[in-house]
Amino acid sequence: MYSPVLHTKKYNNALQCLNRRIVSDDPDILEETLTACLLFILYDVLRGDNLAALVHLKGGLQTLRSLQARFSATAQTGVRRERNSHNAFLEQVAHCFVRLDIQASSLIDGAVTNLPVRVDEFAMADEPEQPNHAFTTVEQARDGLMKQLSAMYDFLQFHSSHWRYELSTPTPDHVLADRQQQMNELAHWLHSFSLLLQHQRGPTNLADTQSCHILRMQYLASLIRLSTSLEPEEMAYDHFLGEFQEIVDLGSFVLASKIGQKAQKFTFAVDLGVIYPLYFTAFKCRYHRTRWRAIELLKVAGREGPWDGVRMALIAAKIASLEEHRTPPTADQKVPENLRVHGAVFPINANRGQIGLDCCSKAGKESQDWIWTHHVIDQ
Repeated sequence: MYSPVLHTKKYNNALQCLNRRIVSDDPDILEETLTACLLFILYDVLRGDNLAALVHLKGGLQTLRSLQARFSATAQTGVRRERNSHNAFLEQVAHCFVRLDIQASSLIDGAVTNLPVRVDEFAMADEPEQPNHAFTTVEQARDGLMKQLSAMYDFLQFHSSHWRYELSTPTPDHVLADRQQQMNELAHWLHSFSLLLQHQRGPTNLADTQSCHILRMQYLASLIRLSTSLEPEEMAYDHFLGEFQEIVDLGSFVLASKIGQKAQKFTFAVDLGVIYPLYFTAFKCRYHRTRWRAIELLKVAGREGPWDGVRMALIAAKIASLEEHRTPPTADQKVPENLRVHGAVFPINANRGQIGLDCCSKAGKESQDWIWTHHVIDQ
């Protein structure tokens, strides 16, 4: 019989055991520690405690960084590091943490601004990088895209958040150059990914097709984000209607088996999937039909790590309603700039009950002042 009290007690005992073992240098202990971190992250995400999951993610990344420093020191001595099962495990677990890091970064960027934790990319030291043109599997393409996404979120945090609305001072050349470099690398990734699909003559089964569509959705969302990252006007997103429509079309294919079901089964995935690109589309695409198609798809998208499709559909629908209620959209008329929501802040933990949503908009058409409004959404 399930007992919340006993369950919590065992969870706390496991945490104490993990803390005692985390200081060990024994390779086997380190493997157990990193595996335990991953299990705790998944447990916390499933119970809706994303803040606790971030703490465990930070601990796992710190452990991996300490190993990276140790491997770097070994490499500087000229000693060749042999490939063995331990190193192979660390390489695999590092990729897991990188993908979890990207999910956390995407949620933090879209949800809260004052978290004490900022997770960064971990790349295993002394491992040769795969050339941009050398993808031979979908997994390699996925790992290559994760590297680009990690760099993008660093740029958004350290540059875009400041210079986007700094209208009194021109954006520095090094910031513009940094963004252009990332755009170039993203274009190289797309070229490599296209070559992979041509070489394979397309995905071989439904699962591969869905994986490729998800990577394409993630790429498109990243392309739009980077392209608009220094633009102060929300109308900059209007130039990407084709990309937004493609995100929704790809999402419809991936979620085809769930669309129209009266009773939705609970689904949970660890990796990045369709939810973030669909939420980003529902938020930033001001073409009525496209954004509401994205919202409907979110309702059947299940859960992907900390992203909850139903919850994000409610938030996106509220934002869309706020923007459209005074200016009903038509095929030829979009939401005016002064009615658009620039930023939305909501609790990172997926608690049941009501959702608090704070939205930021300009005070007027020509104004540089901002207005924050608070809203409550019933779940």
